[in-house]
Amino acid sequence: MDIIQETFSSFLDADEIIEPSSPNYYKETQVWSAHKNLYPKLVVRPKTIESLSSILKTLNETDIEFVVRGGGCGSASTRGVLISMSAFDSFEFNKEDETVTIGAGQLWRDVDRKVEEYAPGYSGKSKTPKQVMTASN
Repeated sequence: MDIIQETFSSFLDADEIIEPSSPNYYKETQVWSAHKNLYPKLVVRPKTIESLSSILKTLNETDIEFVVRGGGCGSASTRGVLISMSAFDSFEFNKEDETVTIGAGQLWRDVDRKVEEYAPGYSGKSKTPKQVMTASN
């Protein structure tokens, strides 16, 4: 086992470490264009802020290349370690304030669907300016 993977195993749960042979590897590493995929050596998917902090601290003490990937948009890839934020998929709708707070792992299509579910007519696709929700993560 590679030293960085061994280090991660000392503080991450098994389901937070995704190897190339893991069933979730493709889902976590897929990018918009196949030629942009650098096939990370390892994917880590922290479930807590504490895990994320430990991952970043560990990687910052090495020269291993890493990237942080939000909801999977764009071409976030690396030959080193990919940090997937997909477990940070929280969604909070405040109808009174007309705000949505989303986790860094949310996909806009899911946010739009959830907003439409909680407040029909308020989705980001709305044509009426007063009905457009603001979102922050």
